[in-house]
Amino acid sequence: MINIHHTIPRDSFTFMTNGNCEVASVTEKQLNDAGLPYQKASDMGVKEVYGDTFYPLTRQEDALISQDTVGLSDENILFYTSYTALYNGKKYLALVCELNYENETEQVNAKKINDSLLNPLGCIALDTGGQVYRDVDGKPEESWNNNTGYYTTILFIPFEFALGKAACFSEWSAYLTGILDVSFDAFKPKQ
Repeated sequence: MINIHHTIPRDSFTFMTNGNCEVASVTEKQLNDAGLPYQKASDMGVKEVYGDTFYPLTRQEDALISQDTVGLSDENILFYTSYTALYNGKKYLALVCELNYENETEQVNAKKINDSLLNPLGCIALDTGGQVYRDVDGKPEESWNNNTGYYTTILFIPFEFALGKAACFSEWSAYLTGILDVSFDAFKPKQ
């Protein structure tokens, strides 16, 4: 079995947009320092509402994200499509998969699924010029008890690659579903 380790540490990237497609942790200075384009509220026609705040994505980049998910056609593994990130001076779409658990049995299953994501997503990262972040320990939720939490795996795909494949979210999500299915099928146990 091929084992592809194409992972990056958590402190190496900064989220640009969150689960609501809103500005996350990135700053205007970070984007300026990297020489990357972005929008201002005045560019978006909403200056009177938001002042002249910045939005980290261009119009073309923004067209590829949505408060939605994409997933494998035959499994219940979903990736949130609203997140984006800055990593090593480049902009990436950040497909976030969170696997929640509420008891010890679910934690074992969530860890097994989380572990199974690395090779297929690593292949996609290699093919697209992307990266993978994978939480290997699971994060307990502060408000839950000791047996609850989640694992997070993120597939980063460069915007420059994605914009060469799609101009809008519906095209991009169809493309993603296809490459996810192909990559995960390649790593399914042979029967």
